Order: sequence, then C-alpha cells, then structure tokens
Amino acid sequence: MTIVKICGLTRPADAAAAIAAGADFLGFVLVSTSPRFVGDRLGALAGPLAGAALRVGVIANAGASALEDWAPFVDAFQLHGAETESDVWRLSLAFPEHLFLKALPIGQPSDLPATGKYPDVGYFLFDSPPPAEAAYGGGHGQRFDWSALAGAAIDRPWLLAGGLTPFNVGEAIALTRAPGVDVSSGVELSPGVKDPALIRAFVDAARRAADILAP
Repeated sequence: MTIVKICGLTRPADAAAAIAAGADFLGFVLVSTSPRFVGDRLGALAGPLAGAALRVGVIANAGASALEDWAPFVDAFQLHGAETESDVWRLSLAFPEHLFLKALPIGQPSDLPATGKYPDVGYFLFDSPPPAEAAYGGGHGQRFDWSALAGAAIDRPWLLAGGLTPFNVGEAIALTRAPGVDVSSGVELSPGVKDPALIRAFVDAARRAADILAP
C-alpha cells in the first residue's frame, strides 16, 4: 500500500481531516521561516494524535538540543536541510526511539543521490529544490522531472514530493512506482490552511493508483 503523508498541518481540524481520509503520516513544520511553522503549538496539535498516524516533525539544520522540546510530540523527524551523514548519525543516537526521514532535492535526473551514505535514515523523501529566493525548503508546489526516479534502485522506502495534487498523484505513482507520496500546498486553500475535500481526493487518488499497480 502506498504511504500518504499530509504535510504542513497547522490546525487541529486539518489534522483530523487527514486522519479521517486515511493518511499514514502527518507532517508538522518546525522551521521558523516557513508560513506553516507551528513552533510552540506542536504539543497541542500533535500530542493528542498519538497512535492515529505517524507524526513527523519537519526540521532543517537543527541540532539535538532544538529537538528535545519537540521529541515528545512526534514519532519521527524529517530532515529538510543540508544535514550530513554525521549529522543524521548524531541525531539518531540522541533520539533512538524516533524514525528519521531525509529530504533530498532533485532538479534533474542526474541529481539522483547515492542514498547509501545515510545508513541511519529510515525513509528518503525526494523533493524539488526550493526556488532561489525561498527562505525555507518544501511546500512550494514545484515539481521535478519524475522520470529521474523511474526504475531507480533505492535501498530504502521513500516518498515522492514536490508539486503533487489530487489531479497528478496517480500519474506520478504510475511513472515512478513510488512507495509513498507527500503533499502540502497541493491540498491547501492558502499556506497552512488545508481543504478537507482535497485531502480526501488526494488520498483516494493515491490509493487507486497503487491498487492498479498491485500484482
């Protein structure tokens, strides 16, 4: 079954809509320059959702001390910055009970990275590079050339992100055979404000595409 992650959640009602639609992962942005930054509201938003879905805190270039306040309210951290292999190793030692996802940008097919250099990562997330003027990564609604991932040998589970919507996620899964998909702006009315109907449409479209590919 294709994993579906709804990212950039800022309101309890939107998180509830994602769970009701069948989302597997819920993303909460902890990067202060993002319009979807939840900061001190993380506990109130994600705390009550324990066990309902995998709660993912999205961070960028943060040290272990920054994660201490957030760790009780999430099950995983998504590293969306320029974190190195040693950075991931240190964080995984500091938070051994948490899963780590690493976002890697792909601008063109030749950008597909060597994922083996991140042994402490449980999932990879392949996203489009942020625009040059952007102050934060992710959630820009930009897609990359999905053919970069068609037939790629990737040694761990991964999610496809970048410009996905309810209207193109089926095509994306069919082309890349992605085991997971991630959406933020593609199910929004405005930054951080999700549309429950679009969330459900996205989850349903992803599930249909996965069913078609299933043997």
